Amino acid sequence: MERFWDVYRQALHDPADRGVYEALTRHFTVYALAFIARCTHPDLPTTNQQIIAQFVAHGFAGTIKAWLSDDSVTKADLVEAAVACAPVWWG
Repeated sequence: MERFWDVYRQALHDPADRGVYEALTRHFTVYALAFIARCTHPDLPTTNQQIIAQFVAHGFAGTIKAWLSDDSVTKADLVEAAVACAPVWWG
Protein backbone atom coordinates (compact mmCIF):
# COMPACT_ATOMS: atom_id res chain seq x y z
CA MET A 1 0.00 0.00 0.00
CA GLU A 2 2.71 2.47 0.91
CA ARG A 3 4.62 1.84 -2.30
CA PHE A 4 1.65 2.96 -4.42
CA TRP A 5 0.18 5.41 -1.90
CA ASP A 6 -0.60 8.11 -4.47
CA VAL A 7 -2.24 5.70 -6.90
CA TYR A 8 -4.48 4.17 -4.23
CA ARG A 9 -5.29 7.54 -2.70
CA GLN A 10 -6.40 8.92 -6.07
CA ALA A 11 -8.28 5.82 -7.14
CA LEU A 12 -10.17 5.23 -3.90
CA HIS A 13 -11.73 8.69 -4.07
CA ASP A 14 -12.59 8.72 -7.77
CA PRO A 15 -16.05 7.23 -8.44
CA ALA A 16 -14.92 6.35 -11.96
CA ASP A 17 -12.15 4.18 -10.50
CA ARG A 18 -14.31 1.95 -8.30
CA GLY A 19 -12.40 -1.04 -9.62
CA VAL A 20 -9.48 -0.41 -7.27
CA TYR A 21 -11.68 -0.71 -4.17
CA GLU A 22 -13.33 -3.81 -5.64
CA ALA A 23 -9.91 -5.32 -6.36
CA LEU A 24 -8.88 -4.72 -2.74
CA THR A 25 -12.02 -6.37 -1.41
CA ARG A 26 -11.59 -9.34 -3.78
CA HIS A 27 -7.98 -9.73 -2.63
CA PHE A 28 -8.95 -9.61 1.03
CA THR A 29 -11.90 -11.98 0.44
CA VAL A 30 -9.58 -14.59 -1.11
CA TYR A 31 -7.10 -14.10 1.74
CA ALA A 32 -9.86 -14.36 4.37
CA LEU A 33 -11.26 -17.55 2.84
CA ALA A 34 -7.79 -19.12 2.83
CA PHE A 35 -7.25 -18.02 6.43
CA ILE A 36 -10.62 -19.43 7.53
CA ALA A 37 -9.85 -22.73 5.79
CA ARG A 38 -6.65 -23.04 7.87
CA CYS A 39 -8.17 -21.74 11.10
CA THR A 40 -8.32 -24.17 14.02
CA HIS A 41 -9.68 -21.73 16.61
CA PRO A 42 -12.50 -23.39 18.61
CA ASP A 43 -14.75 -20.31 18.28
CA LEU A 44 -14.66 -20.22 14.47
CA PRO A 45 -18.28 -19.70 13.37
CA THR A 46 -19.86 -22.44 11.29
CA THR A 47 -21.97 -20.01 9.25
CA ASN A 48 -21.42 -19.18 5.56
CA GLN A 49 -17.69 -18.56 5.25
CA GLN A 50 -18.02 -16.57 2.02
CA ILE A 51 -20.15 -14.00 3.84
CA ILE A 52 -17.72 -13.86 6.76
CA ALA A 53 -14.81 -13.39 4.35
CA GLN A 54 -16.56 -10.59 2.46
CA PHE A 55 -17.49 -8.84 5.72
CA VAL A 56 -13.88 -8.92 6.88
CA ALA A 57 -12.62 -7.91 3.41
CA HIS A 58 -14.84 -4.86 3.21
CA GLY A 59 -13.74 -3.88 6.71
CA PHE A 60 -10.06 -4.08 5.79
CA ALA A 61 -10.62 -2.13 2.56
CA GLY A 62 -12.58 0.45 4.55
CA THR A 63 -9.78 0.91 7.05
CA ILE A 64 -7.33 1.44 4.19
CA LYS A 65 -9.65 4.01 2.62
CA ALA A 66 -9.93 5.81 5.96
CA TRP A 67 -6.15 5.79 6.33
CA LEU A 68 -5.64 7.23 2.85
CA SER A 69 -8.36 9.84 3.39
CA ASP A 70 -6.91 11.51 6.45
CA ASP A 71 -3.30 12.62 6.75
CA SER A 72 -3.57 12.56 10.54
CA VAL A 73 -4.23 8.80 10.53
CA THR A 74 -0.95 6.93 10.90
CA LYS A 75 -0.02 3.47 9.71
CA ALA A 76 -0.05 2.43 13.39
CA ASP A 77 -3.62 3.78 13.66
CA LEU A 78 -4.60 1.68 10.64
CA VAL A 79 -3.11 -1.51 12.06
CA GLU A 80 -4.51 -0.90 15.54
CA ALA A 81 -8.02 -0.26 14.20
CA ALA A 82 -7.96 -3.30 11.92
CA VAL A 83 -6.79 -5.57 14.75
CA ALA A 84 -9.40 -4.13 17.14
CA CYS A 85 -12.19 -4.86 14.65
CA ALA A 86 -11.01 -8.32 13.61
CA PRO A 87 -12.91 -11.31 14.95
CA VAL A 88 -11.42 -12.85 18.10
CA TRP A 89 -10.75 -16.12 16.28
CA TRP A 90 -8.83 -14.20 13.58
CA GLY A 91 -5.83 -13.67 15.88
